[in-house]
Amino acid sequence: PGSILTNTRVIVNGEELALTETDPKGSKYTAKHAVQHTDAYKSLYDGKAASITHYFADKAGNVESVFTTAQPENSRVIVDLTPPEPFPVVTMAVLDKDGNAKADVDADHAGYAVSGDWIVLDLEPAEDFCDELGDDGTGCVPDVVRVRICGSDQTHTLAAAPTAARPFALTARYQIDASSTNGACAVEITFEDLAGNPGETIRATTDGFAAVVDTVSPSKITSVTIASSNPVTHLAKPGDKITLSIEVAEDIVTPVVELQGVTATVTGQSPGKVFSAVVVATDSMPEGRASIMIYQEDRAGNKGEDTDTTTGGATEVIIDQGPPTKSSLVKDAEIRSSNGVSTLATVGDVITLTLTFWEGVPPPTVSLTTRNA
Repeated sequence: PGSILTNTRVIVNGEELALTETDPKGSKYTAKHAVQHTDAYKSLYDGKAASITHYFADKAGNVESVFTTAQPENSRVIVDLTPPEPFPVVTMAVLDKDGNAKADVDADHAGYAVSGDWIVLDLEPAEDFCDELGDDGTGCVPDVVRVRICGSDQTHTLAAAPTAARPFALTARYQIDASSTNGACAVEITFEDLAGNPGETIRATTDGFAAVVDTVSPSKITSVTIASSNPVTHLAKPGDKITLSIEVAEDIVTPVVELQGVTATVTGQSPGKVFSAVVVATDSMPEGRASIMIYQEDRAGNKGEDTDTTTGGATEVIIDQGPPTKSSLVKDAEIRSSNGVSTLATVGDVITLTLTFWEGVPPPTVSLTTRNA
């Protein structure tokens, strides 16, 4: 103490360094060593504390001394040239808007994410990415791990999720909205260790699962026709089958169909574009035109526009509960005379009655009588 060193040499990891005086009294010097990236350097020093050796003599000419610095635990420098290992576990899960796993509450749509759902990434690094200075190793959220989910432009905030079995576990969450990219949810995880060595970018989960994002409702149903098993296909009596044929432009799951208020039996490949719905007419059904209602949704659970009308071609089936009567069977009746004035007839004129029925009937017996005008 008190001596001013004039003949000091410093060697760090085998390199003798130039000294820069940082104190005008000549009692403080700085030496800088650049870590190398050669194989030879790495084989000698990677993973070890930096080796620092001092050679010096004071101004009085005291004999040169040599010593190697014994660095305390909290100030030593560890040379780290090894990139961090890939994460052994990266998994993806889909939660509904309330935070419940869709696999548990909505198994039919478990692999899909719609607006409001959450994509959750669970990361299990092989090493600690938290700066241990001033940290007990739990609850640390490292800024050296960056996550992008489903093509989002933003880097998603990580949360620490350590357990005894998974001391370095991290999670990241992203909520799907209308701006989210539709399709397989891509992930991008970039990371580096505490020394700044970059790891290999991760672009997939370790089990290969990627949720499918779908925020678009299915388009309107393109074709709906209806027919009865009755010989007169637009009429149905008790026991006849009423069939609704449905076609859509994009795949949907089996739709829910109601015919005359009764839930139909629906067949067709699901998801698919073509379905057939059948209801057997019963004597409890009200007479008249059979009502329809079709509820559709796609594979992700997006609901489409409900449909209650048919399209083109066969557009209606009439429920007929009993034998024909004039009031229920005759759709239209028209009577005309061959006289120049069609509403008058004289001797020799032909009077014609034209009847239109709601359903096919055998030739009816018709009698015409006269009455005073």
